[in-house]
Amino acid sequence: YAAGAVLFMGDQTVDLNDNTNQIYTYASNDINTNYQTMLAAAGKPLLFTANTPSTVVTYSSPSNVFYIAFNGEVLFNHMTLKLNTKKATRIFTLSGDITFGASFLTFENSISNTTGNRSLGIDYSSNTQSSFNVRIYGGDWAYVYFGSASATRENKLILGNGESNPYVKLICYNNTNCQNSNYGYIRSGRVGNLSFGYPGTDRIVSGKMDITVYGGQIDLISDATTEYSKTTNLEHCNRYLTFDGYTGSVVFSHLNVGTAPGTAGSYANGINRISFINHTNLNIASNDVYLKASPVAAVYVDTTSFVSGHTFFGISHDFTFGEQTIMLDLDVIPGILLGFDGTKWIYTYGMDGLSAIPQGPEFTYSAGMTITMPAYSDIVLNGVNNNPDMVFFAWMDREGVYHYEDDVITVPDGGLTLTAVWAAVMNIDPTYTENDSNGTASKPFTIFNDAYLAMAALLKKVPCQAAAFRFIGNQIWDLDNNTGDIYAYASNSNHTNYQAKAFNLGVPVLYTADKDTTVVTMYSPSHVFYFASHTTTIFNGLTLLCNTKSSLRFIVNTNEYIYGSRFFMNTSKNAIGVDFGSLAMEEATVRIYGGTFSFVYLGTGSSQKICNLIVGNGTNEPKINLLCLNNSNQANQNYATINSGTISNLSFSYPGTAYNNNASMSVTVKGGIITHIRDFESAYCDYDHLLNSTRTLIFDGWNGEFTYAHKNIGPAADK
Repeated sequence: YAAGAVLFMGDQTVDLNDNTNQIYTYASNDINTNYQTMLAAAGKPLLFTANTPSTVVTYSSPSNVFYIAFNGEVLFNHMTLKLNTKKATRIFTLSGDITFGASFLTFENSISNTTGNRSLGIDYSSNTQSSFNVRIYGGDWAYVYFGSASATRENKLILGNGESNPYVKLICYNNTNCQNSNYGYIRSGRVGNLSFGYPGTDRIVSGKMDITVYGGQIDLISDATTEYSKTTNLEHCNRYLTFDGYTGSVVFSHLNVGTAPGTAGSYANGINRISFINHTNLNIASNDVYLKASPVAAVYVDTTSFVSGHTFFGISHDFTFGEQTIMLDLDVIPGILLGFDGTKWIYTYGMDGLSAIPQGPEFTYSAGMTITMPAYSDIVLNGVNNNPDMVFFAWMDREGVYHYEDDVITVPDGGLTLTAVWAAVMNIDPTYTENDSNGTASKPFTIFNDAYLAMAALLKKVPCQAAAFRFIGNQIWDLDNNTGDIYAYASNSNHTNYQAKAFNLGVPVLYTADKDTTVVTMYSPSHVFYFASHTTTIFNGLTLLCNTKSSLRFIVNTNEYIYGSRFFMNTSKNAIGVDFGSLAMEEATVRIYGGTFSFVYLGTGSSQKICNLIVGNGTNEPKINLLCLNNSNQANQNYATINSGTISNLSFSYPGTAYNNNASMSVTVKGGIITHIRDFESAYCDYDHLLNSTRTLIFDGWNGEFTYAHKNIGPAADK
């Protein structure tokens, strides 16, 4: 047989003092004789049950026993257990799991723990197997005591099955030396006090206590059970709490634990990490939640969950003046991990060394919705566990397609799931004076070249999907400084080093700053006026000033550009523009959601290539003085969509006279301001002016007015 069963027919008493046939082994100590009884091993799992759930089975030993042990797996179900034992009684196995089914009952009012009707509890400490599972689906319990002195053992508690209604008055650590990993899964029922402490004063408590709450009712969650402890035991205990799909309210309680009654604490006592996931809706009904950094505490709310009520405090590492707490001073951002490092709150990732790069957040949308990409671009994730700092780069769907902040899309059939793509970031602050730069916000580099070389080295070690450079404070980006040979320059017969192109990092690149108003001066007053990239490049969250030889032209080659809504131009020096003329890919899209541009030149010489331009997303306000075709031999298809912003001059032509330009140009206007529209730029053309070019203008839901200009172009200025 796979298992055995003991079936109790009718109410009856099991005399634990009757050792006929030596079925019990007793244990004694200096204080208590025969305080523990262990039933002889059955060799197979054993079920204790009765003919009805209301059948009362009384375990009796009023003068001796208060520990009941089994050697092997046991299950209690379909019966009512009454304890006529010496005092509150612990039940456990030395080996094998123990389960109490949904129709297992304890005698009425047993929680009161009176003579003849003692309360029942679980004790993990004596079980010797590597993993000990306790399942409680029924009954009223005085306590569940986690913990083992062996650091290699793993204890698990499953409370409720989602429908059953057990009650546990107290869940906490045992009043013993506990050093192992302990896990609790609360699915239903009620817990009076979920305590991340222990009911004693002089034990060593380390290891881990990790509780996940799916359902049920938690009356109180506390980080200590007693107000003092002779040793700083809880300092080295890791305590994690997760609400997974939970709806309800809880009350938290915090104790500043000292080493003697009435003394202030000398170490941080609090939860290490608290998480809210999978549509949790929790109200912190009373008191704040206190967290300790070991080395970093964490608060996590996923994109589906909501937390209200009281807030979170971090406990400072500095106990010079007793316990000092620091209130959470950052916004709770869905899907972003909040960390507390003992001195300050940060956004972070990669806790417990789980990942060298951030995972998520993730958003899911239903088909037919029109959405603007969530805005995460001003978030800096501080790396812990020697991981690099990160900033947000883009969103990626399940097909691997990138969607950028400010993009507006209609969700296709089948829905859309977006996952955040993060960029490793190197910070640059020319005012930093130490010699320990590593690119983090606290230890930035002082010049761009050093940051670029450090990024190249980092990307060889960490598989990041993008790279970012974050300028802290107003500064010069010296395009003439080629320390480390980071730039390849282009020259021609008229201009030396007119184009600067940094070497390929192999990933997309973001340029940003600590504030939108931070002015970054691209500097090359005698040489550079073309800037090129190898990969997709974003400018956002900064103000650009171009002290270059002339207006700075951003060249589209093997890359695309995104100018975010938080990209600004300081126009006190030269202007900027975008030029598609050197496009080397089959198709490229430039998005302009912010900034002030002197020009955008569409078109390239290959008829097989496609140039796309998106201006605005319907709410932001970029500005372009001139949108037209390029001043070269163009032959391709060009498409522009104007959703918002201002186009001063929309020209279906090119600013020149000596090119055979046959590119097609299709512009769709959905919003924004269009001041002038015209079909020419010059008064004449050496060739038949755009004779084979198809030029299309579509107004799609647009309201406004413009001035139109037409010219009948001839082969000379007077024709």
